[in-house]
Amino acid sequence: MKKSFSLRNVSVEKLALIFSLVFGLFSLSLLIPLTSYLKEKAITDMAQEDARQTSRLIFQNIYSVMAKGWEKEDIEEVIQQLNKVEKGLKVNIYRGFPVIQEYGEFPGERAFRNTDPLIMKALSSGQESLIQEENSIRYIYPIPVEERCLECHESAKVGEINGVIDIVFPINTIKISLNYMINVTIGYFIFSL
Repeated sequence: MKKSFSLRNVSVEKLALIFSLVFGLFSLSLLIPLTSYLKEKAITDMAQEDARQTSRLIFQNIYSVMAKGWEKEDIEEVIQQLNKVEKGLKVNIYRGFPVIQEYGEFPGERAFRNTDPLIMKALSSGQESLIQEENSIRYIYPIPVEERCLECHESAKVGEINGVIDIVFPINTIKISLNYMINVTIGYFIFSL
């Protein structure tokens, strides 16, 4: 005679062990997608904020040189120094149409600018972009004309795009917020319980 499976035949200890195993497998199956989600969230949200802050600092460095009566060589020297600050960080600056109209083109600038659709998008619409590649992130930050810019850029109008900061940095340099990680971990722990 064949025995059929019934919960009446299972001891409390075995039942607790079965539930623990099922729950453990269920938690593990949720942990893997959650980890992947957290990584993507860090790369998109936190990388964008980190890149935006870096771009603002870069602009302030360049602005301080421009405010003193800059020369092209001065700006290039600042950019070279910025590219030496962090390993893997690459900074490029592209001048916008109001600046080009007032001061002219630099040799080779137009060819590169016109072949990069993201740069052209930022220059024409003022829209920032974050592009994730396998090991790096590219962030394009448009610099709008402000009131203080009108002292030197007399033909520009407030709101136009004076230029674009284009930075590329390694993904492994992204700083993840401790509060964010703690909140997600606590939330997952409570959900698991």
